Amino acid sequence: MTYFWVQMVHFGIRSMASLITTAKLWIEVEGEKGDFGRFLLLNPYIAKSDLWSEYYSKQVMMSKEVKEAMVLPDKKPLPNLVTQDLVDKIRMR
Repeated sequence: MTYFWVQMVHFGIRSMASLITTAKLWIEVEGEKGDFGRFLLLNPYIAKSDLWSEYYSKQVMMSKEVKEAMVLPDKKPLPNLVTQDLVDKIRMR
């Protein structure tokens, strides 16, 4: 579960940076740039507590293996930073 959330937050941070860079998107929350409120506005899925269930079945998440090591999702792959980098390059053209 920890690995999943780290991956999702990392993907959100990377996605947010590309939005700000390529689209010059600045959303200010209470006058503060770079705060967690802005992060959530740009990545609302992070606030979804059952987001993991879109990627992992309950059976996998409750398995012995997942308690001992990192296990990849069984429903769909995690968002891919390599793909995001490609999208960013296309946007910049």
